[in-house]
Amino acid sequence: MTHLPDSTREAPRRTEPTGGAFRSYSEAERARMRGILQDMGTRTSSAGAAPGGPSPDGPARPRRGLRRIGWAALAGAAVAGVWAFAPSPDRIVAAAETRLAALIGPAEPPADPAPAQPADPAAEPGAAAPPPPAAAPTPTLEASGKVVARREATLSSDLTGRLAELLVSEGDRIEAGDPVARLDAEAAEAQLAIASANVAAAEQERAVVAAELAAMEDDLARTRTLTERGVSSKQALSELQGQHAVLEARAASNDSRIDVQRRQLEAMRQDLDNTLIRAPFDGVITEITANVGEIVSPVSSGGYTQSGIATVVDPGSIVGEVDVNEQFLSKVRPGQPVEMTVPAWPDRTFAGSVDLITPVVDDSTAAVEVTVAFDDVPASVYPGMRLDVAFLSGPEES
Repeated sequence: MTHLPDSTREAPRRTEPTGGAFRSYSEAERARMRGILQDMGTRTSSAGAAPGGPSPDGPARPRRGLRRIGWAALAGAAVAGVWAFAPSPDRIVAAAETRLAALIGPAEPPADPAPAQPADPAAEPGAAAPPPPAAAPTPTLEASGKVVARREATLSSDLTGRLAELLVSEGDRIEAGDPVARLDAEAAEAQLAIASANVAAAEQERAVVAAELAAMEDDLARTRTLTERGVSSKQALSELQGQHAVLEARAASNDSRIDVQRRQLEAMRQDLDNTLIRAPFDGVITEITANVGEIVSPVSSGGYTQSGIATVVDPGSIVGEVDVNEQFLSKVRPGQPVEMTVPAWPDRTFAGSVDLITPVVDDSTAAVEVTVAFDDVPASVYPGMRLDVAFLSGPEES
């Protein structure tokens, strides 16, 4: 069967019954059937009315020709029957098509149209070509170092005393101001009580002096009046003036002593408060260096004294420190991206950047200390871990 163009295959089809089933034919196939029908009709007419045909005694025709004539006669009979019962031309054609379908076979189903290919925007005229992908940064230098915490403190007492209680353990998370340890406060409490009593006594004495001074001022004013009237002698007035000056000096001295004793009282209160050691910032207790019962002091003085009580680290302040030989320093710049790995997590890579290049070269190693900061501080990396750093550069820097 001849294949037709796609536009033809998409044309509407009619459906006719053929042997109890429905088969679909295109208009072109229907036209072909009509042509065959007309051709067979012509052959039938020629076979029945041709003058001077061969005599029965002549040579026999091939059986193939006889078969065609028989089929043509049968088709003609079908046409005649259709004309007898339904003279409509459409019904004649339909009957002929039904018979011819058995001769030429069923119509081939239309081929599925090829799926539409997505348009390539780059192939359109005037379309801008997509930019090439940016090249990934490549390592140009590698160095090893360690993880350190920028905020780390050894907690100690501001006064010498016996460690009475430890309020934390290693690994505890604490906040700024939380109590960590407590010293024996008995001596500090006693000194505070003495200082408080001294202040109270001085204030009481000042009240007495103030009352005496007020009475002396009244006597002095009255004596001065009597002296002016000539009733009292100038000597009596002079003696009262001397006594008044002594009381004024006594009151001033007492005020000064009260100021000193108040400052001492405040210092005793501070000492008592210092018996409770508190955390200076949020962090984690990484080490306990003193035991309950030991004598601790601000500075170790040898013997049985201990200067540090505990160590606290801020895990959010960790950075990496590596040594870069001075001959490779040109490959490092502030803000340069880096990739960091730690042996504890070999399958993980941490992104960061160069934070600080120390402007000092170590004489013994000819190296410069470089600090690298994490983009996102990992919770699984701790101070003291070994660190490997790869300094990255773009294509223009490699």
